[in-house]
Amino acid sequence: MPEFQFLRREYRGSLDDRYRITLPEPLLTAVIEDRERCVLVKERPYSISVWDEDVWNAEMESGISLVEAKLARSRLRDRLDQVRQLGRLLASQHERVRLDGRGRLRVLESFRDFLGAEPGADLVIVPAAVCIEIWRPDAWIEYLHQEMPSFRQLLEELAG
Repeated sequence: MPEFQFLRREYRGSLDDRYRITLPEPLLTAVIEDRERCVLVKERPYSISVWDEDVWNAEMESGISLVEAKLARSRLRDRLDQVRQLGRLLASQHERVRLDGRGRLRVLESFRDFLGAEPGADLVIVPAAVCIEIWRPDAWIEYLHQEMPSFRQLLEELAG
């Protein structure tokens, strides 16, 4: 698994006519161990993430195993609506992908729909320590407007 590091630069890119986006080499080197083994994930509206498959699987398996164990012991019987919701989201949330030799990612149709991007669309590529995020620019700006006021407090909480 790659060592996590905070990169401090966002990048701009666009979706080509074959629905590919080139991911910057510094991000790939920092986040993705094997370009043949990546996972594309729907996480936030108008944003998709690219994860190293081993990192993604470790994240998911720990949580899913706990839920499965609780289900086996009938401890979630009164929360079946939430269990079904989790099942629906898991079924459509991620897809295994691979990058080509130039670091290009082909964005699958359901992920393009979630991202809201067509060929030629400008996109923002952001390092997120454990993954690479691809955002529609308007959604990225909205996210920054919402989250930036708490930046200093977040840094202090995590560092302290």
